[in-house]
Amino acid sequence: MTLFKPPTGTIAGLFFCLMGASAVWVTRATAVSVDLANSFGFPRAIGLSLFVIGVAVAISDFRRRLLAPATVWRLRPCLAISASVLAFTAGIEYGGLIPAAFVSVLVAAFGSPEYQLRHSIVLAFIIAVAVSLLFVGLLGQPIKLFAGFL
Repeated sequence: MTLFKPPTGTIAGLFFCLMGASAVWVTRATAVSVDLANSFGFPRAIGLSLFVIGVAVAISDFRRRLLAPATVWRLRPCLAISASVLAFTAGIEYGGLIPAAFVSVLVAAFGSPEYQLRHSIVLAFIIAVAVSLLFVGLLGQPIKLFAGFL
């Protein structure tokens, strides 16, 4: 069973082309002086370069996709990540930051084919502590670490 894999490289290349063409179009009516850094010649050159890079990326990804076999999207990781986001949003409100981060990592780890409960618990603990130190300790965000306690 093969499912559609979005052409992200081709889309990114076309986006680069669009941004490069936009830069060239915006600077089209300006005269280029000798000092390119102070005129619109430099942004025009960057726009042309971005356009060329976009064409190269789009062609490269398109060719790679033609030669590579189709990959399959697995449902388990998609559901695990979605459930992890939902668990975090519910957990941050009712349990606080540390329990929400802990449960969210445990649920997300379930999506891995190499899922092991012991490793997931250790990872969840480390991430929960790191998130609390970062957001509450270093950044000073007013987030409760545990609901009703801190």
